[in-house]
Amino acid sequence: MIEITKEKDEIEIVKSYKKIIKYSQAFMIFVILLFSFITFKLSEMIFNPLSIMTFIYFIIFSFFAISYEKITIKENYILLEAIRNNKSICYSQKIFLDEINKIYFKSSFWRGRLDLLTYSATFDKYLKIETNKKTYSFGKIIDYEDYLKIHRTLTEKVREYKVEKITLYKERNREEELEAMYNLG
Repeated sequence: MIEITKEKDEIEIVKSYKKIIKYSQAFMIFVILLFSFITFKLSEMIFNPLSIMTFIYFIIFSFFAISYEKITIKENYILLEAIRNNKSICYSQKIFLDEINKIYFKSSFWRGRLDLLTYSATFDKYLKIETNKKTYSFGKIIDYEDYLKIHRTLTEKVREYKVEKITLYKERNREEELEAMYNLG
């Protein structure tokens, strides 16, 4: 589920993965306990290699998994951010509104590889933002309804910005024409 908050000149769209992280952590703890109790001996329970590997993965997953992604729409640009569990920013990308060509929804099957640290599910569903230079992705597992909400918000803002830019350009051209006319006479 996404959250859309609107403040003065800023719109913030947040996609949280905390529920998925909690379920994954609970599953890993269950697997650790399962591997430990299969052996039934105290010494082997503690030093079971499968339990140790799962515990190490649990620690890595807890610290480095992306807990939420955020789109911040400002006056003339979009800021895409991914934030980890420890509140550090994994990546941050600034996209200017006049560079955006297309916004679309893409679904893929495992993207050709299994990416465990970023919760690869059977189907990855992304919001794609295509610009003149690159294509950016938002969301790992995003519902189509959420996509429609984000798409509507982004397209409205891009249209507003482009209309505003066109009117400013026309006003500037008109002022230059008037100035040229009065300077000649």
